[in-house]
Amino acid sequence: MTHHSRSRVCSRTNTSDTRKSTIRLLSSKVNQTTISKETTPISRIPSELISAIQEPAARSILENIHYISVDMNGTDLLTSYVDLSSSNTDPNLPPLIFLPGFDSSVLEFRRLAPLLQKTCKHRIILLDLIGLGFTERKLMKGVLDYGPNGKRLHIMNFIDALFEKNKDQKVILCGGSLGGSSAIDFTLENPDRVSKLILIDAQGFIDGNGSRFLFSPLDKLGAMVLKSVWLRNIANKIAYFDKKKYATLDAMNIGRLHCFCEFWEECTLEFIKSGGYKLSKYISQIDVPTLLLWGQQDEILSINYLDQFEKELCHLKENNQLEAHRIEKCGHVPHLEQSQYTADAILNFLTSQ
Repeated sequence: MTHHSRSRVCSRTNTSDTRKSTIRLLSSKVNQTTISKETTPISRIPSELISAIQEPAARSILENIHYISVDMNGTDLLTSYVDLSSSNTDPNLPPLIFLPGFDSSVLEFRRLAPLLQKTCKHRIILLDLIGLGFTERKLMKGVLDYGPNGKRLHIMNFIDALFEKNKDQKVILCGGSLGGSSAIDFTLENPDRVSKLILIDAQGFIDGNGSRFLFSPLDKLGAMVLKSVWLRNIANKIAYFDKKKYATLDAMNIGRLHCFCEFWEECTLEFIKSGGYKLSKYISQIDVPTLLLWGQQDEILSINYLDQFEKELCHLKENNQLEAHRIEKCGHVPHLEQSQYTADAILNFLTSQ
């Protein structure tokens, strides 16, 4: 990364270092090319796995997944997204793009997005970044990068493809957990393209992932473990405060559905071995209005990280450009566990900043 160093003065000086049965897939037309639903990654997931999904909100998102062809270093990548434009949408406002966390998908925002859609005037887009969700995965080393650099490029090229008539389109980015890392990274590298930033229990202070030295066959085994029912069950439970209500079998099935896409294992490992994001030195360089949302009972990323964000972003607070919410009775995923509170906080932030 090449984030430029910058000093911030609050109560102290902080200097940063340099640095198929029920699925109705809609075709997308991009540059006069129609993408057939039969050729998309989600179409190859066994139909019985999709039919097993019970939550209406999840089924609704699945029914509204679109695909757009995004250029990635000369290779077209079928990219899955959900566009929740409505009669309320104002085309003059920057779109609100949601980025899911590590090994997740657009389904992560199944409860939040419909609540926002009711009254939000911004175009709402849920995006599966390269290597995530139901976006196409290809094994092309040296061409496709499944690490942070590739994800940053994918955000930019997706925006340019979707808004091809406006190559300078500004956006509002919202990321949960590792999706927050992607949002921070893109904002730091492209501050002229981001008007506001929304971070939900975001990963910003744990640099790297410590797994870049995985080698075969341990790497393959590691991916299989990530896909396993028992591990997904554990992750499902620690994600929530109210485990009985939210950590259900259906939630687990929804959370691992994308794992059955072609090349999921290989591309997940490519990200793990990339070394992940290293953002802690650069958080203080964020210079756009920012909303921080955090579950008070987060067992994955402690509420203490919210304090760190507030400390590093004190310059925004001094200019009334920072909002922070500690959400009670909530774990790592406020957008799933306290979706109405999260929606209200986002709507207030969009209209007040």
